[in-house]
Amino acid sequence: NPLQLDSPAPSVPYRDFTASETRFSMLWHTHPEAAEAFLAEAQREVNQRYQYYQQLAALDWSEAPTLNAPRAQLRKQAGEGATPAPTGDQTGEKH
Repeated sequence: NPLQLDSPAPSVPYRDFTASETRFSMLWHTHPEAAEAFLAEAQREVNQRYQYYQQLAALDWSEAPTLNAPRAQLRKQAGEGATPAPTGDQTGEKH
């Protein structure tokens, strides 16, 4: 597999990261409800993205001359309750 994760799952909650960043403090002071909603969504995205990277790293590329086999593995994992892989729009791929 060409993708090897070399870092562990995020260990610092996104809330802690934003608390240490001045650029986020203005939002907390001016719009606390919106800031809380944005924070919750950002934490979900962080978790989903890392799970997606784990799925990609776990794919078996040994017998995959094309991308069809790894894509089929991702679809199967998604059907078993795993987080579905992002579409091209979510990964930044151009169509």
